[in-house]
Amino acid sequence: MPEVVIKYDPSISRGQFEIIDWLVINLGPLVADHLGIKDHPEAALSPEDVELEFRPTGLYDVTLGYMVQISVNANDYPERRKIARSAAVEILSAIVNQFPDLKGNAYVWVRLSFGEFVDSIEA
Repeated sequence: MPEVVIKYDPSISRGQFEIIDWLVINLGPLVADHLGIKDHPEAALSPEDVELEFRPTGLYDVTLGYMVQISVNANDYPERRKIARSAAVEILSAIVNQFPDLKGNAYVWVRLSFGEFVDSIEA
């Protein structure tokens, strides 16, 4: 279950909610399509598996000038390591194709690490 943190310059939410709205609708499917491993029982993803968290940047955040910063944290699998870079490129390309003003003003960072998800305990 990847966690995606989207940090954005609050100025894009004034009059340009379309970027945030587009990300809400499309980012889960993009991550699932490009980072999921279809034939892997644990690495297959659907859009509902992807958690999105939106955070406006604040006065003390250092953003290096990026308007949109997307960090994808997902479990590490050997098959996923092979596609992590291309997944980041494809996700960013889809965003920039939709919003050309974000070219050079946005990034996607895919980070893979070991993790375990537990949502129930059986006796």
